[in-house]
Amino acid sequence: MRAEKENRGVLFKNKRKTQDTHADYNGVLNVRGEEFWLNVWVNTSQSGTKYMAVRINPKEELKGTLKVVGGTDTSDPNDEIPF
Repeated sequence: MRAEKENRGVLFKNKRKTQDTHADYNGVLNVRGEEFWLNVWVNTSQSGTKYMAVRINPKEELKGTLKVVGGTDTSDPNDEIPF
């Protein structure tokens, strides 16, 4: 990510939300040049106060760990083999 994007992020309404447990918003956050996935849920406390719950995950941590196509895990257990 370019230097002018450091310490910034973006959020978009999650148009692919199909379950209540899916994030309401998602996007990318850049902290000191490291990129993170950003997920946000809009909730209401027991007292009725609205708040946002936030989860971040490093992009590199999730990259390549699971390949999903049409809801099916297509990960190859032999991907670690260097040939």
